[in-house]
Amino acid sequence: MMRLVYGLVVIIGVGPTSMALAQVSPPGPIFRCTFGDNPDERVGACTAIIQSGSESQENRVMALHTRGGLYANKGDIDRAIQDYDEGLRLNPNYVNLYHSRGNAYRAKGDNDRAIRDYDEAIRLGSTMAVIPDLAAALAFVFNDRGKAYNIKGDNSRAIQDYDEAIKLYTREYESCEFRNPQPEGPAQIQRRFPPHYGSHAALWDSRTDRR
Repeated sequence: MMRLVYGLVVIIGVGPTSMALAQVSPPGPIFRCTFGDNPDERVGACTAIIQSGSESQENRVMALHTRGGLYANKGDIDRAIQDYDEGLRLNPNYVNLYHSRGNAYRAKGDNDRAIRDYDEAIRLGSTMAVIPDLAAALAFVFNDRGKAYNIKGDNSRAIQDYDEAIKLYTREYESCEFRNPQPEGPAQIQRRFPPHYGSHAALWDSRTDRR
């Protein structure tokens, strides 16, 4: 039997009379919401999921988080916060929603409100079982909370958060199988760490800028 999966032909149990080419279904709404180069099309796909009566709560929360991020990237911070609020109403233990909403409030200049969301993201994250990427994700929550403290003029708290961010990020980096055994500074770590984790060097720069 032969199957075509997103353009890749996979042959299973090949036999002279058993080969068939399966019809490929187009990507579903959750795929179109989460991936793609056109933000407006992604917003539309996310909205379809949010308004659907048949989608799972997990998919709706994911769509709300994704659409909120798309609104934030367009500068529509208030609509982003509305989506984050609704996502947290459906799932009050979604760590990334607290982080994202904290970033949105910081963008609005409400650093006290942002810090409360960062606090909750850190609290929830610290109670979770150790999973891949968690330390790196929390590193950027600490980093963003440090930025909020810095804006408020509390440089000592900011440096504490930057220190914790660097420690968590470095720990995650050192656990990776592809780690270079040679000692590396932040810039080298940035180049070798998977790009979706962000910039370790940026964490280091945030901290040293506050000295």
